[in-house]
Amino acid sequence: MSFLGDEKMVCNKKPEIFHNGYMTCGVSNEALASLFPGTYHLTLDMNAVNKTLHAQMWLNNTEQFYCEFGNCTLATTDLEGKVETKWDCPYLQCKCIIPSAMCGGGAIPSPIPLKDVLEPLQGPFSMTCPQNSKDCAFYFDGLAGFFPNGLSMIDCDRGECVFPSEMISDLTELKSTMAVGVIVGLAILGALVLFLMVACSIAKRNQIILSRQPYSSDTEAASLEFRN
Repeated sequence: MSFLGDEKMVCNKKPEIFHNGYMTCGVSNEALASLFPGTYHLTLDMNAVNKTLHAQMWLNNTEQFYCEFGNCTLATTDLEGKVETKWDCPYLQCKCIIPSAMCGGGAIPSPIPLKDVLEPLQGPFSMTCPQNSKDCAFYFDGLAGFFPNGLSMIDCDRGECVFPSEMISDLTELKSTMAVGVIVGLAILGALVLFLMVACSIAKRNQIILSRQPYSSDTEAASLEFRN
């Protein structure tokens, strides 16, 4: 209930949710499409209060498997103007729907034993959604061998009913950091440039000093002497 008696709920369409939001997305992955041709959708129930996610994978409008994610952390960050919301979940549990095209048990056998791959998964899992985009990245650490770049979630439609007074963003501003190798490389380059500048300065100084010294010869001038 809102603290303001006449306040009405609005539909929050941003990736950052405050209570309970829902999202449906298309799924793009060449490896997945080559194994199981068809149209993919992913539906998610996201609970920011309980820190949980519930996801369902659909192929040609038929549910294939679902996953529960727990103990999640939800963070919205701003890195030099790039705002994104990320879910990190250390715990997950997936369950295959049988029979289904992806998990087997039907008239057409599954090309890979997906049930044996999905159900032992324990985590971690992450999902990242840029603020001004309808796309997200869905990544299972345990499926990196099958999908090294995760699953691309495209054309997402999301929504959450919430009071405007409750939409208080927990935005964290991040600072860009360079890799250690880059820092070391720049330090070496800087030291080399400084050495060359000092060497050139010393050489120039010696040249000026030598040009100011008077000419001298170590050999005496020859003389001609006549004697009777």
